[in-house]
Amino acid sequence: MGEAVEVVVYKSRRVPGTYIYMAAEDEFESLPDALRARFRDPQQFLTFELSATRYLAQADPQTVLFAIREQGFYLQLPPRPEPEPPQ
Repeated sequence: MGEAVEVVVYKSRRVPGTYIYMAAEDEFESLPDALRARFRDPQQFLTFELSATRYLAQADPQTVLFAIREQGFYLQLPPRPEPEPPQ
């Protein structure tokens, strides 16, 4: 998968650190009902060209591209906090 895809990223106003990546040509309303309900009032956060070699802070770009191609979106959840070491 060497091609680049124009991607739009929506940010959840309800759950900090939660984002949906999807092809810019697709509509948010095309997402599954349960996912749209979880986001309810999404905020368009970013639009950019994604390729397999582009750096993403919290996701592998090839994984994101594969998910967009196969299911129409990639859901990025907030990272889990590291457990506190015993003292």
